[in-house]
Amino acid sequence: MAAAPLVVSVPENDYAEALDDLDGVETVVWDMAAPHPRGAEIRLAVMPYMTRLSLADVAVGLDALEVVQLQSAGYEQFLPDVPDGVTLCNAAGVHDASTAELALALTLASIREIPKFVVSQASSTWEPLVLRSALADSRVLVVGYGQIGRAVARRFAPFEVTLTAVASRARDGDELVPHVHGIDELPELLPHHDVVVVIVPLTDATRGLFDADALSR
Repeated sequence: MAAAPLVVSVPENDYAEALDDLDGVETVVWDMAAPHPRGAEIRLAVMPYMTRLSLADVAVGLDALEVVQLQSAGYEQFLPDVPDGVTLCNAAGVHDASTAELALALTLASIREIPKFVVSQASSTWEPLVLRSALADSRVLVVGYGQIGRAVARRFAPFEVTLTAVASRARDGDELVPHVHGIDELPELLPHHDVVVVIVPLTDATRGLFDADALSR
């Protein structure tokens, strides 16, 4: 007798189509907005991206549930509600490139005052160009030097900046930074940098890390 297929719930049809060719896997499309009629059979559930749902919201009736797969790198908000015997997986590594690209794009837009140009364009207001700062020669501080933090540093490096990295603990550097500073050094480092990119997980240790005092530096 053939083994029962692994029933996997996915939030969108595209995901189900991508898994069609996997032997021994049966996908059901479930956006988790309401209980699924086959909920008791689901062993692996993929959460919708950027969801406000908690595991307590969706785990009711999922008697066979073994694994919950998140589509985000962050997972802290889900930890309090992980059911006993269920493994919670995040999407570590999936968003490194896109998040780092966004950090660079927003930094360039801010330094070059692109939002002001957008407003002027919308109102057909054309003011004489003035000299604006450049990212080149800036001192960039990356706070949080995990996978995404390194991806951020890698994208800033070609812009002729001076990179400094901060992590939970001091350690040797890599090909991008000669040394990684500990988080306890942050107050001393902040006044000496032009750009600060914060890419840390929200934990008890990082909550309130950038308070009014830190921002004033």
